[in-house]
Amino acid sequence: MKILMSESTQPNQTELAEEADSRADIHEFLSRVYLEEPDSGLVQALKSTEVSEVFLDLGINFPEALAEENQNELLEQLAHAYCDTFVTGEEPVFSPHESVWESGCLEGKATLLVEKFYTKCSLGLPKNSSEFPDHLGVEFDLMGKLARKEAEYRLKQQIEQAANYHEFQRSFLKNHLLGWGPEFSTKVGRWASHPFYRQIGKLTAEFLKMEAEEFELDMEFSTN
Repeated sequence: MKILMSESTQPNQTELAEEADSRADIHEFLSRVYLEEPDSGLVQALKSTEVSEVFLDLGINFPEALAEENQNELLEQLAHAYCDTFVTGEEPVFSPHESVWESGCLEGKATLLVEKFYTKCSLGLPKNSSEFPDHLGVEFDLMGKLARKEAEYRLKQQIEQAANYHEFQRSFLKNHLLGWGPEFSTKVGRWASHPFYRQIGKLTAEFLKMEAEEFELDMEFSTN
């Protein structure tokens, strides 16, 4: 016999939309910090009480990592650290490209697969970015867009469309981000040259773990 759920036990689409939007906020933030070094506006926001307290709940202390009083000096330090950590550093483990982790070189199979996934989801690559599609910042951009789409359809009570975008996120996490992101971010969290990027690495690892739990994905997280 078919059991009908009462209205009170049905998922609240507004609440689910808010959750998707909150997840999108983090994806978009991580996309921003991996695609380019921080500017003065971002630094000030991260040092503000309102924003910093949100991250403190996740064990991330940005004010401490950005404690340099001279703003220009801090921005210069962050620019050098970004380049050293993700662009010209000697350690290949810091390359923020899925293909490098998968095959040891840029523009590998993952590059094409991520680009095709964007097309499959009817989404465009981030504007004003020349990075390869499998760059970590671009992959976070995709997840942010998918989560926004899910939220949009949930608010419209278009449950089937929302479920499709929810499944897109699960698929991309399983087949891409969770395959290399946890190990990459753990290493950045331990060995990045500047405390800000060590905090970013820790945040990334923690958030990906939360995403795996959210989408009920059984993934192994490196602790090396």
